[in-house]
Amino acid sequence: MFDEFPVADGPDSIIIDNFAYSVSMSGDFPGFGTGATFDAIQGPLNFSFMNFKIAPRDADDLEGYQAP
Repeated sequence: MFDEFPVADGPDSIIIDNFAYSVSMSGDFPGFGTGATFDAIQGPLNFSFMNFKIAPRDADDLEGYQAP
């Protein structure tokens, strides 16, 4: 929904936002979808619609992609 997606590390999760960069629309991550993993995701932290969200700035902010 809204080109955002949740990521989880054990019981904790956060939303990845498309404010500055769209992960799913960029084409930089072939096969992106449920079950994909990243080693690290970084970017500015936003608070919007009662949720904290990380907003990657470009593909370099998403490290170690593994397709599902």
